[in-house]
Amino acid sequence: MLHLGLASAAAWSRWLRDPVYADKERKWQKLVSQAPPAAPRIVFLGTSRVANGFAAGEAERRLRLVTGRATVVFNWGLPASGPVTQYLHFRRLISSGHRVDVLLLEVFPALVTEAGGMPVEAHFTDAIPWDSSELPLLEQYHFPVACWQHERRGLWIAPWWSLRWRLMGRLAPSWLPYHQRYDWSRGPDPWGWSPIIDLDPSAEQRSKRLERARREYEHRLRHWRTSPPAEKAIRDLLDLARQQHVTVLLIWMPEGPSFQRHYSPQARQKMERWLEKLAEEAEVRVADCRDWMAEEDFSDGHHLLPEGALRWTRRVAEEVLPSVMRE
Repeated sequence: MLHLGLASAAAWSRWLRDPVYADKERKWQKLVSQAPPAAPRIVFLGTSRVANGFAAGEAERRLRLVTGRATVVFNWGLPASGPVTQYLHFRRLISSGHRVDVLLLEVFPALVTEAGGMPVEAHFTDAIPWDSSELPLLEQYHFPVACWQHERRGLWIAPWWSLRWRLMGRLAPSWLPYHQRYDWSRGPDPWGWSPIIDLDPSAEQRSKRLERARREYEHRLRHWRTSPPAEKAIRDLLDLARQQHVTVLLIWMPEGPSFQRHYSPQARQKMERWLEKLAEEAEVRVADCRDWMAEEDFSDGHHLLPEGALRWTRRVAEEVLPSVMRE
């Protein structure tokens, strides 16, 4: 009975199957429930650069001062996510009846590429989090769905084993290494912001972080080209937003000079032309924030430290968002 009960619960409960999404959704619902019904709702979809770099609660406070209106602002940044994950999460929000008035969407060129014939983000997920109805979509975006069948069957054959990391992450997260806990989404503040904490500021450690960023991104950015499935996911997301009458702002997050050196001049031009064409075809605006912050505002050249995140958020809330909300 326990076996069948857990398997059945996992089939419908994202709290078990996809705790990262479930935690984000719960926090979003709580914010919405506490706000006036007519308050504009703003969601920022993106990667860990957004998760660490956008203090949504501060943006909410600044917007109230600037516009005189109550607003709900939420940070939906997810580490190692890309256009496909962002599209499916936005699709879930809409299908669950959540109203979104303004969508801020990060465009990170490094995750619009492919690796091994798949979008880069496909290497950072597994078979468990996805709804059955989402698998055909994931297959369209070249995720290894066929290779996941055994893992999916394991949810019914051996649910306690298949969900072991997620269950432990819920019940005793300190017993597991951080990357296996599936509990990081409980750590962000009520607005979804995950400020970087307890970071060793020594020159030696900073140098190691910069080197790691170089190893992860230099080749991909220097020889940049789009992945058709990843680009399709972005366009599908923008189409869905248009159908739902959601105002979209594409945002290129701040990057330090050390990170921007990874782009070749040719790749930079290709990215800028691609983004300009995408925005023109989708009839959306772009906020290019690459040069808004100094090198010392970053932990590794592209993830903002808490003070830098607050300053950048205030500028976005004061200079960018009011005009977007008026559209």
